[in-house]
Amino acid sequence: MNLPSTGDDAGIFAFAMSFDAYKFYGSLEAAADVARRAPRSTLEEVRAELFFKARAARHVGSDLHVKTYAELLPLLVKFTDGENP
Repeated sequence: MNLPSTGDDAGIFAFAMSFDAYKFYGSLEAAADVARRAPRSTLEEVRAELFFKARAARHVGSDLHVKTYAELLPLLVKFTDGENP
C-alpha cells in the first residue's frame, strides 16, 4: 500500500489502522502515552499518533484523522522515503 492522498478519508483510516500501536508498544497505556506526547522522532511514534487520532475520530464521528494525516504526511514521507511503511 502506498501512502494515501490527503483527500482519501477511507484510505487514511485504513492506513492508520494498519499499524497496531497497542501491539507495538505492548499495551494500551504505553501506546497512549506515546500518542499523547507526540514526540514524532520515529516512524512508529508518528504512526501511533495517527492510530489514536483515527480511533478517536471514528468514536466521535469526526475527520480528525484526515487533518492529522495531512500534518504528519511530511514526516511519513521522510521516514519512509515515500515507500510503504
